[in-house]
Amino acid sequence: MNLEVSVITTSMNYGRFIETCIQSVKAQRQWHNAKINHIIMDGGSTDNTFAVLLRYKDDVNYFINKGEGQTDALNHAMQIIEEKFPDTTHVGWVNADDFYQGFWLDVMYGQLKKELENVALICSDIIMLGDEFTERTLWGTQRYFDKACFGRGGNTIPQPSVLIRFPAFKTLKEKYGFYFNQEFPYCQDFELWYRFLDSGYRIRHIPKLTAYLRVHDKQMSLTARTPQSKHRDIIVKKCCDAAQIDTPPWYGKT
Repeated sequence: MNLEVSVITTSMNYGRFIETCIQSVKAQRQWHNAKINHIIMDGGSTDNTFAVLLRYKDDVNYFINKGEGQTDALNHAMQIIEEKFPDTTHVGWVNADDFYQGFWLDVMYGQLKKELENVALICSDIIMLGDEFTERTLWGTQRYFDKACFGRGGNTIPQPSVLIRFPAFKTLKEKYGFYFNQEFPYCQDFELWYRFLDSGYRIRHIPKLTAYLRVHDKQMSLTARTPQSKHRDIIVKKCCDAAQIDTPPWYGKT
């Protein structure tokens, strides 16, 4: 199989971060003779984002998705993959303020190709960084996931590390009519993991540090904590009901 990975990046006034993100995606081309399509969906940035993108115009596919929100941008990016990059075998998703280790693809694909086809995606550990690279916290998770573990722990999959099989992703589109759920704009990653499990797929974690997630004052977990918690609780309740377990003590709290 020829490896072709389409990586989605959403951005809005993240010019101070996006160059590192682009460089980290570009670095993945050295592994497994991979073709890498980097799709950047920008929400209409007014900072220096466009100036940075001009320097990398041969390395990225840049689109403006002004005013429609991140979930719409993600769905638009998936439509672009279907139309412009139909030979895509795997999909990655790293936001403009996050970035990969140079060996992310080598580690993730190396493990995923060993797994059965019912493993739809693989994730790993990440390093959480403060805005100025001062805070370093390791984020690890369990090896396999089910609805019970999501019901107890919430979203324990570090999104920047994830590598998804595109054929499995497309089955969700066929089943639900969309890739990312517009009803969960503050928890579209957690809701997506739930639908993979609900569709009979498995999710695998490996204990490797392959990506970085930045912690800063503009990220959604800080600026939209209350609606994000409400969306999280809806998904947690679905997981608990399906697993026939009680909701956790933190359920319903921000």
